[in-house]
Amino acid sequence: MKRNYLKMGLAFLLAACLFLPGCTGKDVKTDSAKSSVVIKWYFPASTQADLKTVQNAINEKLVKKIGVKLDMQTVDFGSYDEKMNMIKASGEKYDLCYTSSWTNNFINSALTGAFLPLDDYYEKSVLKDEIPDFVWDDTVLNGKIYAVPNYQVEYYQACLMLPQKLADKYNLDTSKIKNKTDIEPFLEQIKNNEPDFFPYNPVDGGNSINAREYDTITGLNAYRVAKSDPACKVICYLDIPSVLQHYNKMREWYQKGYIRKDIVSAAASSRADNQSLKYAVWSGSMKPGSKAENKITFGEDICEIPVNEPFISMQAAQATLTAISLNSDNPDKAWETIEVMNTDKEIYNMIAFGLEGKHYTRISDDTILPKANSGYTLPAWMFGNQFNAYYQEGQDTAIWQETDKINREAARSNLRGFNFDFAPVKNELASISAVLGEYKWLDYGTAEPASVVDEIKTKLKTAGLDKVTVELQNQIDKWLASKK
Repeated sequence: MKRNYLKMGLAFLLAACLFLPGCTGKDVKTDSAKSSVVIKWYFPASTQADLKTVQNAINEKLVKKIGVKLDMQTVDFGSYDEKMNMIKASGEKYDLCYTSSWTNNFINSALTGAFLPLDDYYEKSVLKDEIPDFVWDDTVLNGKIYAVPNYQVEYYQACLMLPQKLADKYNLDTSKIKNKTDIEPFLEQIKNNEPDFFPYNPVDGGNSINAREYDTITGLNAYRVAKSDPACKVICYLDIPSVLQHYNKMREWYQKGYIRKDIVSAAASSRADNQSLKYAVWSGSMKPGSKAENKITFGEDICEIPVNEPFISMQAAQATLTAISLNSDNPDKAWETIEVMNTDKEIYNMIAFGLEGKHYTRISDDTILPKANSGYTLPAWMFGNQFNAYYQEGQDTAIWQETDKINREAARSNLRGFNFDFAPVKNELASISAVLGEYKWLDYGTAEPASVVDEIKTKLKTAGLDKVTVELQNQIDKWLASKK
């Protein structure tokens, strides 16, 4: 009898629950947004006035699709590396972050335990087939995958960039410019006639000289390998004649007034100053469709002058990756978020371009015109598979096919597939990195190169340059032998 009363009581409670708030099917759906997992995502970007507006719109779709809300954390490009180092050192909880060979260093972060190995996710994911194998190869360290490539143009073609209006005004014959030094007469014209422009921005300018002849070994900025050398003999970058020539030329340009006198302090705002067109010439890279993208970014036509041929470096995909924090409380949902950004064209384009009508105008099904000063401009290559991106007005709708063609046909590094084991020389590499960090300004022409180069060489040797050279060369030689 007691058992029957218990059954009746439970039945009454279940029936009553149907009429209480939160117990009906309708209320459960309403509360699903409140119980969604929040994915905190760090990436470098300028401040976006409409970030929260776009984030909220994306979250409406993500909640329904995978039960996720994004917490998008932008950090200024110049501060991103330092900020992420602080976050990793403090153990702050986050889920996703942008990582690369040039900021929030992928190799260092992965090998020091900041990122979650992703092999189990990869094996079961549609991304295994969505992104080519040769691109995935660049995310593997010590046999494990530590990030997802944001698939895009994989080759690098260095170029000089300048406002088209200046090129037209001074009748610049771009066909005669084969390397950086050929632009010098134009810089003199700018200096003498254009007081609103600094003639040349040297920040990141070393890329255009190194890219011509040598392959940088990913994560090892002190070392190069000649592209033409199948034996891959390791060279310290300071022993390359063209590098010293480059430093001497920058010194000459600084003394002639082509480089601003406060360039060291101004270097942190270099990207923003380029975008504001404070410089007449700066270094960049070019690809199919980049002219249309640049017109949106800069608000006017930008001339691109190639100074080398397309080349795929040893770990090209490390230029733009998304990683999951080892400390993430929700790695499964973080992975699902990455999958959506690589496979859901609508959501990917929302994070890349914002909202139709507010941040861009739709020209056709796949072509848009971003609005100037809309409050939201983020680089599409930072968040997923760029082959899913809308075309922008002025872009040929064949750019993705052209990009894929160049990806497959461009010359490739002789070190493709090589991964250096940093462990035997990790202390020396840390010391070398610290030395290089002291002398970033050498690219800017503010000091006589000869004495400074000798000083850097001495410090690098003290830091362990020779020991790393021997270890690196031994590993390369063994890797080459294993391929025969």
